[in-house]
Amino acid sequence: MRPLAPETVAAYDHRLEQAVIPRAERGVFRRWIQCYLDFCAKYQYPPREAGSVGPFLMKLAAKQQPEQARRQAARAVELSLAGRGLNRRDVEARGMGE
Repeated sequence: MRPLAPETVAAYDHRLEQAVIPRAERGVFRRWIQCYLDFCAKYQYPPREAGSVGPFLMKLAAKQQPEQARRQAARAVELSLAGRGLNRRDVEARGMGE
């Protein structure tokens, strides 16, 4: 899994703080963003489009991720998309265009 760009982490952490996500959970939220970007790259979904979230969550369900984990992943991606937090460098690093 490729790491997120430092500017993405800083911007996303700010959104997590505004959303009152506990500091102890923020690393897990960042990890979900990495998983989401990797999923989008592998299956050729546009990561900045909300329509890509459903297939991602279905894949998590198929991998038997618990409901709580899927809700957390959905919230993580929602916060990123709401703030346009997916940095161009993070998208391009995974071989995806816009």
